[in-house]
Amino acid sequence: MVVQSYSLPEFKKLLETGATRDGRDMYAQGSIMGIVAREQLSHLTDDEITAVHEFLQKGWTIERAALEEAKIATFPPPTFLKQ
Repeated sequence: MVVQSYSLPEFKKLLETGATRDGRDMYAQGSIMGIVAREQLSHLTDDEITAVHEFLQKGWTIERAALEEAKIATFPPPTFLKQ
């Protein structure tokens, strides 16, 4: 996962602005990550950003990702798809 290579200050900048550590503005490019960062994640507190960063650094593994992704198939359909 690319984000695991981000330092905390780089990660904070990514979540607050949608800009990668090499300066690519994902918001300006219309990337969903850039949009979500700018419009939603930018409201996280410093403590929340630190907690997410720590979890992604230590708690998120390939095995954990596969386990969580397998759960998606069991989710009910979104309400906008119900008739």
